[in-house]
Amino acid sequence: MLKYYFLIAFALTSQISKAQIVFEYDVLGNRILRKRSGALPVTLISFTATKVSGEVEGSTALLNWQTSSETNSDRFDIERSLDGKKWMNIGNATASGDKKSSSSYSFPDKKPMDGENLYRLKMIDRDGSFSFSRIQSVYFDTQISLYPNPVKDLLKINGAASGKVQLINNAGKVVFSSGNIPTEGIDMVNLSAGVYLVRITHKDGSSTVRKVVKQ
Repeated sequence: MLKYYFLIAFALTSQISKAQIVFEYDVLGNRILRKRSGALPVTLISFTATKVSGEVEGSTALLNWQTSSETNSDRFDIERSLDGKKWMNIGNATASGDKKSSSSYSFPDKKPMDGENLYRLKMIDRDGSFSFSRIQSVYFDTQISLYPNPVKDLLKINGAASGKVQLINNAGKVVFSSGNIPTEGIDMVNLSAGVYLVRITHKDGSSTVRKVVKQ
Protein backbone atom coordinates (compact mmCIF):
# COMPACT_ATOMS: atom_id res chain seq x y z
CA MET A 1 0.00 0.00 0.00
CA LEU A 2 1.30 3.42 -0.87
CA LYS A 3 2.16 5.78 1.93
CA TYR A 4 1.06 9.39 1.83
CA TYR A 5 3.29 12.13 3.14
CA PHE A 6 2.16 15.66 3.76
CA LEU A 7 4.44 18.60 4.27
CA ILE A 8 2.97 21.79 5.64
CA ALA A 9 3.97 24.83 3.59
CA PHE A 10 5.31 27.63 5.74
CA ALA A 11 4.98 31.35 5.12
CA LEU A 12 7.89 33.06 3.42
CA THR A 13 9.09 36.49 4.40
CA SER A 14 9.00 37.76 0.81
CA GLN A 15 5.59 38.69 -0.61
CA ILE A 16 6.84 37.98 -4.11
CA SER A 17 9.00 34.85 -3.88
CA LYS A 18 7.02 31.78 -2.79
CA ALA A 19 8.00 28.11 -2.73
CA GLN A 20 6.48 26.09 -5.54
CA ILE A 21 4.46 23.01 -4.55
CA VAL A 22 5.31 19.84 -6.48
CA PHE A 23 3.04 16.79 -6.55
CA GLU A 24 4.15 13.27 -7.41
CA TYR A 25 1.76 10.52 -8.57
CA ASP A 26 1.73 6.75 -8.74
CA VAL A 27 0.88 4.82 -11.93
CA LEU A 28 -2.85 5.06 -11.16
CA GLY A 29 -2.72 8.82 -10.84
CA ASN A 30 -2.97 8.91 -7.05
CA ARG A 31 -1.15 11.70 -5.30
CA ILE A 32 1.47 10.17 -3.04
CA LEU A 33 3.80 12.98 -2.09
CA ARG A 34 3.84 16.72 -1.69
CA LYS A 35 7.10 18.55 -1.22
CA ARG A 36 8.44 22.06 -1.30
CA SER A 37 10.98 23.34 -3.77
CA GLY A 38 13.25 26.14 -2.67
CA ALA A 39 12.15 29.76 -2.82
CA LEU A 40 13.64 31.80 -5.60
CA PRO A 41 16.75 33.64 -4.37
CA VAL A 42 15.85 36.95 -5.99
CA THR A 43 14.85 40.05 -4.07
CA LEU A 44 12.59 42.07 -6.36
CA ILE A 45 12.18 45.63 -5.09
CA SER A 46 10.19 47.16 -7.96
CA PHE A 47 8.21 46.20 -11.07
CA THR A 48 6.31 48.68 -13.25
CA ALA A 49 4.51 48.66 -16.59
CA THR A 50 4.12 51.99 -18.41
CA LYS A 51 2.43 53.04 -21.62
CA VAL A 52 4.91 54.98 -23.77
CA SER A 53 4.94 56.62 -27.19
CA GLY A 54 6.66 55.00 -30.14
CA GLU A 55 6.34 55.43 -33.85
CA VAL A 56 2.64 54.93 -33.23
CA GLU A 57 1.30 56.80 -30.21
CA GLY A 58 0.77 54.52 -27.25
CA SER A 59 1.91 51.39 -29.07
CA THR A 60 4.42 50.12 -26.51
CA ALA A 61 4.26 48.91 -22.91
CA LEU A 62 7.63 49.42 -21.20
CA LEU A 63 8.32 47.03 -18.32
CA ASN A 64 10.98 47.96 -15.76
CA TRP A 65 12.08 46.05 -12.70
CA GLN A 66 14.88 46.13 -10.18
CA THR A 67 16.41 43.58 -7.83
CA SER A 68 18.45 44.34 -4.73
CA SER A 69 20.34 41.04 -4.85
CA GLU A 70 20.40 37.76 -6.77
CA THR A 71 21.81 34.34 -5.98
CA ASN A 72 21.97 31.57 -8.56
CA SER A 73 19.23 33.22 -10.65
CA ASP A 74 18.89 32.26 -14.32
CA ARG A 75 16.36 34.46 -16.14
CA PHE A 76 13.14 36.40 -16.09
CA ASP A 77 10.30 35.30 -18.38
CA ILE A 78 7.89 38.12 -19.25
CA GLU A 79 4.27 36.99 -19.42
CA ARG A 80 1.14 38.76 -20.66
CA SER A 81 -2.56 38.04 -20.19
CA LEU A 82 -5.90 39.65 -21.03
CA ASP A 83 -7.95 37.85 -18.36
CA GLY A 84 -5.46 36.91 -15.63
CA LYS A 85 -6.00 33.19 -16.35
CA LYS A 86 -4.31 32.43 -19.65
CA TRP A 87 -0.72 33.71 -19.78
CA MET A 88 1.57 34.01 -22.79
CA ASN A 89 5.37 34.20 -22.70
CA ILE A 90 6.31 37.26 -24.78
CA GLY A 91 10.05 37.36 -24.05
CA ASN A 92 12.77 36.93 -21.46
CA ALA A 93 15.76 38.67 -19.91
CA THR A 94 18.94 37.04 -18.64
CA ALA A 95 19.40 37.47 -14.89
CA SER A 96 22.61 38.69 -13.27
CA GLY A 97 23.09 35.28 -11.68
CA ASP A 98 24.98 36.05 -8.51
CA LYS A 99 25.05 39.64 -7.38
CA LYS A 100 24.84 41.33 -3.99
CA SER A 101 24.13 44.80 -5.39
CA SER A 102 21.09 46.10 -7.28
CA SER A 103 20.36 45.25 -10.92
CA SER A 104 17.95 47.00 -13.28
CA TYR A 105 16.09 45.47 -16.22
CA SER A 106 13.69 46.63 -18.92
CA PHE A 107 11.59 44.99 -21.63
CA PRO A 108 9.39 46.65 -24.28
CA ASP A 109 6.17 44.98 -25.38
CA LYS A 110 5.86 46.51 -28.84
CA LYS A 111 2.69 44.62 -29.73
CA PRO A 112 0.26 45.00 -26.83
CA MET A 113 -3.31 43.83 -27.28
CA ASP A 114 -6.35 46.07 -27.51
CA GLY A 115 -7.79 46.67 -24.03
CA GLU A 116 -6.24 45.91 -20.64
CA ASN A 117 -2.88 44.10 -20.77
CA LEU A 118 -1.75 42.29 -17.61
CA TYR A 119 1.96 41.64 -17.09
CA ARG A 120 3.95 39.55 -14.64
CA LEU A 121 7.51 38.25 -14.26
CA LYS A 122 8.32 34.59 -13.91
CA MET A 123 11.60 34.58 -11.98
CA ILE A 124 13.49 31.36 -12.65
CA ASP A 125 16.42 29.90 -10.72
CA ARG A 126 19.18 27.78 -12.25
CA ASP A 127 17.77 24.68 -10.55
CA GLY A 128 14.40 25.22 -12.23
CA SER A 129 12.49 26.60 -9.25
CA PHE A 130 10.52 29.77 -9.92
CA SER A 131 8.09 32.34 -8.55
CA PHE A 132 5.94 35.14 -9.93
CA SER A 133 5.95 38.87 -9.41
CA ARG A 134 2.87 40.89 -8.68
CA ILE A 135 0.73 41.74 -11.68
CA GLN A 136 0.90 45.15 -13.39
CA SER A 137 -1.57 46.39 -15.99
CA VAL A 138 -1.59 48.82 -18.92
CA TYR A 139 -4.65 49.74 -20.98
CA PHE A 140 -4.42 50.28 -24.73
CA ASP A 141 -7.23 51.69 -26.86
CA THR A 142 -6.40 51.46 -30.54
CA GLN A 143 -7.37 54.35 -32.76
CA ILE A 144 -9.35 52.16 -35.16
CA SER A 145 -12.77 53.66 -35.82
CA LEU A 146 -15.75 53.00 -38.09
CA TYR A 147 -17.69 55.74 -39.85
CA PRO A 148 -20.38 56.63 -40.34
CA ASN A 149 -21.91 54.77 -37.42
CA PRO A 150 -24.85 54.17 -37.73
CA VAL A 151 -24.35 53.45 -41.42
CA LYS A 152 -26.80 53.22 -44.33
CA ASP A 153 -24.62 52.17 -47.24
CA LEU A 154 -20.80 52.42 -47.23
CA LEU A 155 -18.82 51.73 -44.05
CA LYS A 156 -15.30 53.15 -43.84
CA ILE A 157 -12.52 51.88 -41.57
CA ASN A 158 -10.09 54.44 -40.17
CA GLY A 159 -6.84 53.77 -38.29
CA ALA A 160 -6.00 50.31 -39.65
CA ALA A 161 -3.39 50.10 -42.40
CA SER A 162 -3.57 46.33 -42.95
CA GLY A 163 -5.27 43.19 -41.73
CA LYS A 164 -8.06 40.72 -42.45
CA VAL A 165 -11.57 42.15 -42.11
CA GLN A 166 -14.77 40.27 -41.29
CA LEU A 167 -18.30 41.60 -40.89
CA ILE A 168 -20.42 39.40 -38.61
CA ASN A 169 -24.17 39.62 -38.14
CA ASN A 170 -26.22 39.10 -34.97
CA ALA A 171 -26.47 35.36 -35.63
CA GLY A 172 -22.68 34.99 -35.76
CA LYS A 173 -22.56 34.54 -39.53
CA VAL A 174 -19.75 36.17 -41.52
CA VAL A 175 -21.50 38.26 -44.19
CA PHE A 176 -18.35 39.96 -45.52
CA SER A 177 -14.69 38.96 -45.53
CA SER A 178 -11.57 40.53 -47.02
CA GLY A 179 -7.88 39.71 -46.74
CA ASN A 180 -7.04 43.40 -46.46
CA ILE A 181 -8.58 46.68 -45.40
CA PRO A 182 -10.93 47.78 -48.22
CA THR A 183 -9.96 51.35 -49.08
CA GLU A 184 -13.34 51.93 -50.72
CA GLY A 185 -15.18 50.71 -47.61
CA ILE A 186 -17.64 47.88 -46.95
CA ASP A 187 -20.86 47.98 -48.95
CA MET A 188 -23.74 47.39 -46.49
CA VAL A 189 -26.62 48.61 -48.68
CA ASN A 190 -28.22 45.18 -49.08
CA LEU A 191 -27.73 44.04 -45.49
CA SER A 192 -30.58 43.92 -42.98
CA ALA A 193 -30.83 46.59 -40.30
CA GLY A 194 -29.29 45.67 -36.97
CA VAL A 195 -26.04 45.43 -35.01
CA TYR A 196 -22.93 43.98 -36.68
CA LEU A 197 -19.41 43.24 -35.48
CA VAL A 198 -16.38 44.27 -37.51
CA ARG A 199 -13.39 42.06 -36.66
CA ILE A 200 -9.95 43.15 -37.86
CA THR A 201 -7.25 40.49 -37.51
CA HIS A 202 -3.77 42.03 -37.48
CA LYS A 203 -0.59 40.49 -38.89
CA ASP A 204 0.65 39.50 -35.40
CA GLY A 205 -2.50 37.44 -34.82
CA SER A 206 -4.17 39.91 -32.45
CA SER A 207 -7.60 41.25 -33.29
CA THR A 208 -9.72 44.37 -32.83
CA VAL A 209 -13.51 44.18 -32.69
CA ARG A 210 -15.89 47.12 -33.16
CA LYS A 211 -19.69 47.35 -33.25
CA VAL A 212 -21.56 49.08 -36.03
CA VAL A 213 -25.27 49.71 -36.44
CA LYS A 214 -26.84 49.26 -39.87
CA GLN A 215 -29.89 51.48 -40.38
